[in-house]
Amino acid sequence: MPAEATMQLDSQPQQHKPLDPSHRQQLLDALILYFSNSELNGTVANIPKTYLTENDFQEGWLPATALLTFKRISSLTTNPTDLITTALSLSPQILETSPCGTKLRRRQPYDIRDAAIAFARDTVGLNVVEATGFAPAVTAAEVKTYFGRFGGVKDVTVGSDDGMGEGKKWRVQFEDPGVMIKVLATTHKYEDSRIFVSGRRCVLAAVVPTHERKQKPY
Repeated sequence: MPAEATMQLDSQPQQHKPLDPSHRQQLLDALILYFSNSELNGTVANIPKTYLTENDFQEGWLPATALLTFKRISSLTTNPTDLITTALSLSPQILETSPCGTKLRRRQPYDIRDAAIAFARDTVGLNVVEATGFAPAVTAAEVKTYFGRFGGVKDVTVGSDDGMGEGKKWRVQFEDPGVMIKVLATTHKYEDSRIFVSGRRCVLAAVVPTHERKQKPY
């Protein structure tokens, strides 16, 4: 192969591999924790000061590269883009991204316990789970049959590939919350593929006390 061709191949940027659903969920949980009322001051205190400008500190922005210095996050990804895209999958009432797309801050104070309670109530009330990992050729009827083994399935709908490496995201609604809880507690596999199941996430705006919403980011 000519030397020029070799150089051209080597200079081409490597395609970034999307996070698998398990790692993305862990990253999402870490972000929710680090920006919560109980942890945010500690989060800021543990970031090397060279990563924070005075303007960032005053306005509450945390650079994605700074968050990558945390072992819990760096064990999941070393790419700041993963942090930004994961944060965007969360409710926009919780975190926002800077115009340059490299920094995060919370929109309003929130308590991690209240968030968990609201999430549980929202999920049980809807009896809905989201499932990813099924092969592209799998149909709604097949998804319904699979989850129907656990109990009555009221409805199955599908969204398009979200670009995060998960493929189609199936939305499965059950007739009984007990069935949904059983599904969430089970490890799933379909045709040699690991199936990831999660409850529908809630919007935190409803659980944040009104008097706290005008507090400084940290």
